[in-house]
Amino acid sequence: MRQQADRALIAIAVGFLLLAASVLGTAWLAERQHQAFGLVRHTLEVENRLSSVLSELQEAETGVRGYAINRQDDFLSPYRAAAQAL
Repeated sequence: MRQQADRALIAIAVGFLLLAASVLGTAWLAERQHQAFGLVRHTLEVENRLSSVLSELQEAETGVRGYAINRQDDFLSPYRAAAQAL
């Protein structure tokens, strides 16, 4: 009888340890996921800013090209706006 009680107690203890390990593992994974989301958010912000810079540079290039072809100062307004923005 005593041996059966010891086995039951061991089984309960092992089950509790497995449950505790699962909870700790879940908490660790949740923290890692939170960190990864932060890194993804930062990456998206950087990509958005780079896209904005590229767009400004393309506007400046278009203005300079228009000025080079026509020699009219009106074509330099996109260049000036881009130069000020950058």
